[in-house]
Amino acid sequence: APAVAATTIDPESVASLSIHKFQHPETATGLPSDGTEIDPSALTGLTALEGVGFTVTQVPGIDLTTNAGWSSAAELTVDTAASAVAGLPGLSGVTAADGQLTFSDLPLGLYYVEETLTPAGARAAAPFLVTLPLTDPVTSGEWLYDVHVYPKNVITTAGKTVTDAGTKVGDVVTWTITGDIPVGGRTDAYRVVDPLDSRLEHVSTTATLTNGTTLTEGVHYTSALDVATNTVTVDFTAAGLDVLAANEGAQVQVVIETTVLEAGEIENIASIFPNQPSIDEGNPVVTPPAVTKFGAMTVQKVNSDDQVLSGAQFQVFTSLENARTRTQPVDLGGEQLADDPDERLLR
Repeated sequence: APAVAATTIDPESVASLSIHKFQHPETATGLPSDGTEIDPSALTGLTALEGVGFTVTQVPGIDLTTNAGWSSAAELTVDTAASAVAGLPGLSGVTAADGQLTFSDLPLGLYYVEETLTPAGARAAAPFLVTLPLTDPVTSGEWLYDVHVYPKNVITTAGKTVTDAGTKVGDVVTWTITGDIPVGGRTDAYRVVDPLDSRLEHVSTTATLTNGTTLTEGVHYTSALDVATNTVTVDFTAAGLDVLAANEGAQVQVVIETTVLEAGEIENIASIFPNQPSIDEGNPVVTPPAVTKFGAMTVQKVNSDDQVLSGAQFQVFTSLENARTRTQPVDLGGEQLADDPDERLLR
């Protein structure tokens, strides 16, 4: 309800709504949220989000120049307002590089504001209602015709690493994918997709949480391999989403074991879809690439006249320390040295 009489509103005026979009900070800013514009210097620690889409639609039948109109507005919920504007044309736009989007020259009234284009890895801010004008919180008895709002998005981040030390072609390497759990309530879906390189053969897939919470395949998540595309997909079930909601401070961790089929530089990138809209829109958060490299080496022993010498024996080590101590040589499948059965040959 207005703090001043509705009859003091100038019915000939127009209003503006400026949306300032930022990534949700880890700690509360303590900044005001009263419709006034915040000093930009107070926002320097926040990350502006570009390209976020919003649609604003005026709710019909609400005349804010009358007290009866304010009473009607107060009785509306976001859901009932959504029904009231369904099918009506609205104004749409996307935020600029500074995270701002301004709708100018708006008729006075009650507006339904909806985030319609969400950043990758983010959950859309909840729809909300705003009156134009608002009671001016600074100057008592006046109206604020240019309103500023600051809805924020929590962004899901993702990472991927590979464990391949001391391995060769034919061995198993392990890929670990991590993704944030959405905060602010139970998410409606969570999917991890990993298109494996054709030089990798899938061995197994498991999912856990980084805080040690155990997940059971078939209960908390499902795992499938599309043989045609060599793509692994992990989907969380309803029970699994409940577990995620109870462990917001942790991360999802998917571990995929693969066998390396041939030498080369193998890059692998995974995608995380933290909610149903990201799945529907094909808008995942993508991990940085993880790379494993396997090469081939031919050793030929010759004398000073470049004549080939047979019978030479070599070993391969994956670190200088192992080479110096002659420990943990790479198993190349060759013959054993007669004086040390734990060492292997490369002939």
